[in-house]
Order: sequence, then structure tokens, then C-alpha cells
Amino acid sequence: MATRCPKCGSDQVLNDECLKCGVLVSKAHSTTSTSMKPISYVAADTTAPNPEQRDISAPIWRPPAQERVVSIPVQPKKGWIEKNLLNLVILIVLIGGGYQVYTFIKNRASAYSGFYRNNIYYFGLTLPKKGWSHYQGGDIKKKEFKDAHDAFYRGSDPDDPEVAMLIWSEPVMKKKVPRIFDEETSEKMLKSIEGEILRRMEKAGLRCEITEASKKSIAGNDGFVVHANDFLEDLFMRTIIYCGFNQTRAYTIQFMGNDEKMNNLQEEIETIINTFQFEFSFI
Repeated sequence: MATRCPKCGSDQVLNDECLKCGVLVSKAHSTTSTSMKPISYVAADTTAPNPEQRDISAPIWRPPAQERVVSIPVQPKKGWIEKNLLNLVILIVLIGGGYQVYTFIKNRASAYSGFYRNNIYYFGLTLPKKGWSHYQGGDIKKKEFKDAHDAFYRGSDPDDPEVAMLIWSEPVMKKKVPRIFDEETSEKMLKSIEGEILRRMEKAGLRCEITEASKKSIAGNDGFVVHANDFLEDLFMRTIIYCGFNQTRAYTIQFMGNDEKMNNLQEEIETIINTFQFEFSFI
């Protein structure tokens, strides 16, 4: 078998010398054999950092946040419709309860008793200790009473009172009205008043039936009282209208309610009218 050069692998060896690279073959063999290491030997890496001697001041690298986000599938919420319906019901209850509280407080604030004076339309009256309240501006919803100059109601609901008391005060003639009327004047005025009541009720959409009319003293002056029944479709109401006069002004005080309440409060209504008095303006 031909001897080969251990350095370049050439087989051109003559007298222990490689003719190609000039290396002594025997010397090259001894050098190679002593410098080789076993194939399993791995030299220790002296440049690798010791984990126990890690520089704690060096910043620790972490991947960007978006690369660490884990996608979690979202399951549809169960009972979403039921929960929202429940919230809606609760909201409606709270609104309704709030309105009831507001109505109660407003009614308590409107409650009135004792002497009342109206300095715009020049009259005064005294209300019982309990049961009556004063309508505030814009509280009267019924169109037939919206033009009233002042108003009170008995009960807890201003929109559906047990009895309503409405007051008008208007100028009637240039010269003063006499405090006492003779019989002929009384008959003419009473007839005129009845006609005016019927016209007003018809204009308000009510069918009116006068059951009684007579002269009555109001605040010391001659006046009149008219009893009537009012009908609005299936609704039946009783009304008592008092008409008084002072100087150049006429006063209309109307009480209206259902038949039972008007009968039960007849004495109370009469007491209120007996306290009615005319006020004077010196302006």
C-alpha cells in the first residue's frame, strides 16, 4: 500500500519525503498523533457568563408587549336581554316613584289654611285648617277652567280633586254697582247671570242644567247663587256658582265636584263663602 502524505494527502512520497509539499512523512505523523484530542472532548467555554455572577444592573430584555398578548376567545354573555329588561323595569319603577314623591311634596307645599288675600284681583277669604290646597300657575289642566284668576282644590290630587274652587274677578261697568239691588234689578241681573253661565259652560264643552238660582248676600253686598248640574259625555258634576259685586268689579266663585262630595261638603263650602271679602286697591 502506497504511503500518503499526512499533510496534503499526496501519494508521491520518496525516501520519507513528500515530493508535493516537502514534509517529512514520519515527522508529520508523530505531530498529528500527539496534538489530536478524543472526539468526545469539548473544551470548557471560558467566555460564557456565570449565572451566579450576573450583573444585576444590566437591563433584562423582554419581547414587545404585543407579542406577549394571548388571544382569549370571548364567550357570548348569557341572560343579556333579561338583565337589560330588569334594569328597564327598575328604571321605570324609580321614575314612577320619583314622580309620586314629587307630587306628594308639591301637594304638601301647596296646602293652604287660614286667611288668604289676593292683591291682584282684590279679594280675600279664609280656608279650613286642613284639606284645601292652592293651585299654582299652570296646574289647572282642564280647558274650561284655565282662564280662572285664582283657584283652590280639596283632596290630594290637583288633576282629580274632590272639589275645585275657581275664582274670577272682572270689571263690569264704569259706574259703581249699588250694594243693595231692588227687586226689578235683582231679577234682571239674575236672568243675565244665568244666561252667561249657560254660554260659558257650552263654550267649555259642558251641557249645563240650572236647578236653582236666588239672591244671596256676599261680603255684605247683594249677590246671587246658582246651583247647576254639568254633563260631559258620561261625566256628571254638580256646581255652585256665587256672584258678588263691589264697586266696579264682579266676582264669580265656582265650586265643582261629584254629587257625593258636593253634598258632604255643602256646609264647608258655605262657611268659606261667608268669609269671602272684597279688598281695595289704593293705587
